[in-house]
Amino acid sequence: TVRLFESPDGPFIQAWEELSPQNEQIEILKTLLQSIAIPAIYAVAYQGETAVGYARAALTGDCLGLFDLFVAPDYRHRGLGKDLVNARLWWAYKRGAKMAYLQVMENNPLARSLQGKFEFRESYRYWYRVQS
Repeated sequence: TVRLFESPDGPFIQAWEELSPQNEQIEILKTLLQSIAIPAIYAVAYQGETAVGYARAALTGDCLGLFDLFVAPDYRHRGLGKDLVNARLWWAYKRGAKMAYLQVMENNPLARSLQGKFEFRESYRYWYRVQS
């Protein structure tokens, strides 16, 4: 089951804290998510009452950005990733979205496979830079 939340506070942040391998950045994430000024949605996938995945999306005009999809390793290959994508796409469609994009790390074969199932195609590549 996927539940959608209008705010990152509460279930979404809680799922991130419990599941994400990047917990050391949770305070930065909270600050960033609370500063999003455009319509956004936060999705949490549950197995019973246990959070087993999460994802978020932001809507700019008629274009939806899909971000941060994660499913716990023990719950992968059960369709939860597809459910998280579908829930966010449906939310955006009801708000007038006509297109969507996502960001996928090149070294993430599971995400790239899911991207292909929805017929997303690579548009361009980018990289993060850090000041040394």
